[in-house]
Amino acid sequence: MTKKLTGCLVLMVLVACADQHTVESETPLAATATLQNAAETPASTTAPPAACQYQPGQIILEYAGSLEPGAGGLELGFCAPAWQVIRVDTGTPDSQLIYRFSITDKFHNVLSTFEAGGAAGPGSIAELNLPYAGIYDVLVELIQGNGEVTLAVTALDAPGSSLHSAELPLDVQAAFTVRRASHTHSLMMTRGQWFFLGLTTTRGLQVDARLYDPAGAEVTLKPAVTAFGGQVLAAEAPLEGQYVIVIANENETTGEYQLHVASAAKIPPPADIQFVVYNQDYRATFTQSDTIDIAFSGQLGDVLQLSVRDMSSGLGVVFHLVGSSGGVLAWADSKAGQSASVDEIQLPYTGTFYIRLYPRGSGQAVLRIDELGRQNLTGGGQFGINSHAAGSGRFDGANAYHLYQFTGAATNAVYLKITPVTSRIIMALYSPSGQYTGFWQMRDSGEGANTIYYELAETGTFTLIVYTADDYAGVYELEFTREE
Repeated sequence: MTKKLTGCLVLMVLVACADQHTVESETPLAATATLQNAAETPASTTAPPAACQYQPGQIILEYAGSLEPGAGGLELGFCAPAWQVIRVDTGTPDSQLIYRFSITDKFHNVLSTFEAGGAAGPGSIAELNLPYAGIYDVLVELIQGNGEVTLAVTALDAPGSSLHSAELPLDVQAAFTVRRASHTHSLMMTRGQWFFLGLTTTRGLQVDARLYDPAGAEVTLKPAVTAFGGQVLAAEAPLEGQYVIVIANENETTGEYQLHVASAAKIPPPADIQFVVYNQDYRATFTQSDTIDIAFSGQLGDVLQLSVRDMSSGLGVVFHLVGSSGGVLAWADSKAGQSASVDEIQLPYTGTFYIRLYPRGSGQAVLRIDELGRQNLTGGGQFGINSHAAGSGRFDGANAYHLYQFTGAATNAVYLKITPVTSRIIMALYSPSGQYTGFWQMRDSGEGANTIYYELAETGTFTLIVYTADDYAGVYELEFTREE
């Protein structure tokens, strides 16, 4: 299944292991749990024949021919070494001819596709990283008209946008500077390893991201959290070996992106984890690739601010607020030497909550959970058993999470109407069991409202989280309707 990510986005990954590090409070605090690096199993590839080795600028495949109705289109093949970078150019002198071009790998996965001809004019792929050694197929499908079509596949230099790692974490900073490009990254994982995958983009860049296992099957990524600018996605690695991530820009958009893939220990049982309290500083010492887990007891309705500050210059931290069922409720990310915070979140129930911290680099930082008064809330509310209710909120920047709760029964229909319609306001729904069940990010469409329909699969109290992408500032109106 193809994952489409738009706007400012985030993707990320989990694994089980055991290591040990320390956290200090202004009274020392011990913390356990950390990450084991993924196995460094070498990729299994077969060297292509000498004919598949190309110099930059060399033509790999060239074709000129006709497309006729009923002819079944074109299917051409070429061989390439692993991580060969290519450019594809197509064209037609017939302005009435419209066709679809695709390139597939040895597993028949579509690595890139576009529609060209007619008003769209000639089509091209400016850059495509081929992840495997072997045969690739070029498919040209007639959509409308008939006439001549040309295509050329050209070898390019290997760009810095492709990154391959034998272990986690995988961190990529890259940019799309041309329309229709695809970047390919790879990493090694072991069978049964849990991972989270996060991708953030600059405003305006739209991307399509897909993850393939060593057998070429697309890995189904389940949303683990709605995050700053998009989603954090998680999955369990089904096989041991090389996993491939293909990221393509869409709709001719350009911009920068950051990809972060990391493993994470499972949350330890409460007996094995250090508890902290509100309104106190805790100093943590981080080692690259190790996680730190802590816990705290919270009450329904507590309004909190979570922060990591006083960072060492070479340390950045991603931290997740995790519910007792394992679902991530909120998160924040910091660059090296900069603080990170969830500025506002209201707890959805009474119980144990966890904070998991993933370092980028090594060093020290101070963690703090501040309890705020309810007068500090900028959004959220209880709809209860009402069949119709309304709420509103205000965002003054990123990292505020507004919680709304309502009661419903399985098969009830829920309508959520939010105004204004902007991709910078995002909604996520959690079931009574605490599992993530829905995510909605609207596309920009100016004024008006957007209504979302959702059929409940459980009975109980549902939690809707409304948050903002990037540094959006503005107000919104939310209307809730439930039908039995």
